[in-house]
Amino acid sequence: MDISKKDLRRARVLAMQVLYSFEKNEGSTLDQVFSSLAAVPEIGIANPDAVAFSKGLIQKFQASSDEVDTLLSKNMKNWTLERVAAIDRAILRLAITELLMKITPLRVVISEAVDIAKNFGTDDSGKFINGVLDGSKKDIDYIE
Repeated sequence: MDISKKDLRRARVLAMQVLYSFEKNEGSTLDQVFSSLAAVPEIGIANPDAVAFSKGLIQKFQASSDEVDTLLSKNMKNWTLERVAAIDRAILRLAITELLMKITPLRVVISEAVDIAKNFGTDDSGKFINGVLDGSKKDIDYIE
């Protein structure tokens, strides 16, 4: 796979948007939401490997959503997953999913999630996501 850092970011953002939209649009499947969003020119992912990376994140989440949510819930102090803002929840789910795939180092996953949160979430989203992911690392067999 030959994917630039810029295209990897776009792929993660697409996956986050798919998870967010899926949650907001009951009745659609993750595959339907992915196909719809991946076709939007403004998303701007021309690299087929980046699209495949994003699709792989979605497929892994689909296969392990219960495990992802359990890991997140376990590491949220005084919060429930349902109380977390939908955009933050999508970013957290995406990050934990990527860690479970064991293809990206922990520090990269956390940095990317925090940066995406700063662009799409609230002023406090980056700190919140950093804290939850940092707390979750003890429960995940990740790569350095």
